[in-house]
Amino acid sequence: MIDFDVALAAPVALRARVRAQSGWLGLLGHSGVGKSTLLRALAGLNPAAHRLRVEDRAVTPAALARRVSLVSQTPALIDHWTVARHLRRVARHHQTGDLTGELIRDLDIDGLRPLCPPQLSGGQRRRVSLALALLRRPRLLLLDEPFSALDDDSRHRLYPKLQALTRRLGCDVVLVAHQIEDIARLCDQVAILEPGGVTYCGALQPGLRRYQGQASPCSV
Repeated sequence: MIDFDVALAAPVALRARVRAQSGWLGLLGHSGVGKSTLLRALAGLNPAAHRLRVEDRAVTPAALARRVSLVSQTPALIDHWTVARHLRRVARHHQTGDLTGELIRDLDIDGLRPLCPPQLSGGQRRRVSLALALLRRPRLLLLDEPFSALDDDSRHRLYPKLQALTRRLGCDVVLVAHQIEDIARLCDQVAILEPGGVTYCGALQPGLRRYQGQASPCSV
């Protein structure tokens, strides 16, 4: 179950109450409405969040950070660490070394292990960040434009691999994506975020029709 209630005062004021079935939830909304801000709050990274409830229980930002992984638009990688060192550090901290080989294979990052972030393309950095997020075995995975630096072929190859990985690990996903195709192909449900809060949360196709009736696809 994807179930959260968040109130924010800054940098945008909004109230997001979302209750959806387990799986993939697409988050739709105009640019600047607060999608990335909401994801940061759900990851426990927004001190302006003054109401945080998950599954009807109040939680602290620290508690959220332990159960949620965020892949942001600007992956937080350390420039002088190799990809291999990033993977080792996260796997050791979360005792998930058994998962490393599977993620390296499925996200096609084996050849990247000796490289440091400045040597990676935008798409490669995204795939490394996805691996690091999944190594934490989160209950909720938050994806903020995870495919924006990938070409169409790479995106389409990644879709089934990500779905299989999240299903096997038992984590739900909230996805923000610039291209509405990403949400249409991956998500079971959508939530529409407008100024002030969420105005729709439900089935994929009715949600897409509602959203496309009020916005152009490029404003996802």
